[in-house]
Amino acid sequence: MPDPSISVEFGEVYSSTFRGIADETGQELMSYVSFRKGTYMSYNPNGDHIHAIQEIMARSTHYVQHEMPTDVLRTSNDYQSILELATREWTGYGAPQSRDSALDRWTVLASSAPDVPRRIKAKAYSCLAAGWFDRATEDPERCNVDLLYRAGNAANEAVSLGLVSPGALRVGVSIEAQGLRKSSADRFERLTDLWEAIDMRTEEVNRASAKKESKLTRAPLKYICSVEDCGIQATKKSGLLRCAGKCPVVFKPSYCSKECQKTDWRRHKPFCKADATRSSVDYLNADNDTGESKVQRASLPEGIDSDKFEGRAPGHTGVDASMKKGGATRLNSKTAFWAFYNDIVEDDQRLSRLPRILSSGGNSNLQELE
Repeated sequence: MPDPSISVEFGEVYSSTFRGIADETGQELMSYVSFRKGTYMSYNPNGDHIHAIQEIMARSTHYVQHEMPTDVLRTSNDYQSILELATREWTGYGAPQSRDSALDRWTVLASSAPDVPRRIKAKAYSCLAAGWFDRATEDPERCNVDLLYRAGNAANEAVSLGLVSPGALRVGVSIEAQGLRKSSADRFERLTDLWEAIDMRTEEVNRASAKKESKLTRAPLKYICSVEDCGIQATKKSGLLRCAGKCPVVFKPSYCSKECQKTDWRRHKPFCKADATRSSVDYLNADNDTGESKVQRASLPEGIDSDKFEGRAPGHTGVDASMKKGGATRLNSKTAFWAFYNDIVEDDQRLSRLPRILSSGGNSNLQELE
């Protein structure tokens, strides 16, 4: 058991650890920021994460430079300072790293001091959940179930006090993934507050997934980068850059970056630069059975100038375009009609891939670009 006296005895030992730290590394700082963000704050998928990180870093610098004089550290009921010191001991930022000491301090704050404010106690339990989870999963080959239960119990207490932190949810998700939520030993099943939070989060994820699937089905080009083989998708329309040209809305491409837009320009240029003066274009179509070419007419989307895509007379060398359902089309042009038709083929192929993307849970490169 941790020594309860550490809540009042640690002041002299670490009286200078919060001030004048000159040898901090970026790795230690980011470890501190990541740990604090995952344990001190409630989970919020729609929050401003960049602002939250900047605020933590600014507060961290302020603590180091201004807020930790020796006399404050000696004060027995300065629970915020104890919580801060334990977090620094765990990450090694601003104090000598000692994870055993950090676990002891969090345990004292969580269970041994009745006058600890609710918000401090909730954060201490959240930190314990993250700390014991790391200990439980140190061995990549197997998980220590007893330590995992300690983590789950701490996460349950944090949630019961109103702090549904990412760290607490992470513990619950891991327990459930390993099939321990409803195992023969019912100790995990008794973590009712944690499971209520996990179930709510799962329902939220399912709703978001269904909403995203609906959006992708209605307008896939708004959420998938138009460059072939790029693979990047966005969770909302603002996540991708859309072409601002005069191209038809139905074929208006979206891009994850300026680089992809430049890469796709040669293909997309005929759409962007065209004016709507005519509604159709003549082209040569190769018969699948005889191989003979026949002049056929195709309708153009609004905004495409067919004068720029008028097909050549039969017999001229053209471009073969394979079709998704089999066969091939012989394209002849005095400019770049193949690019226009190729755009339709590629969009058709992209739409045919969409059910597979959705059923597999999306691409591993899934990200949203602001």
